[in-house]
Amino acid sequence: MRLKQAEVSFQHYSQFISQLLHSILLEVLKLQTEKKPVELIDWTDEESEVRGFLQCLLYISQL
Repeated sequence: MRLKQAEVSFQHYSQFISQLLHSILLEVLKLQTEKKPVELIDWTDEESEVRGFLQCLLYISQL
């Protein structure tokens, strides 16, 4: 089903872009041969849960 441009809200478009960026970030991290610290900036309130999880990964990987 195709949607007219007017039927797609900015929130849905923004959410799609956010999910796409998360996917790309995860793929980039998987492809790194040498593990390096990554600093992520400009988080929105909706992305704060993902941010918290990513910040815990360092500690989880040391267990």
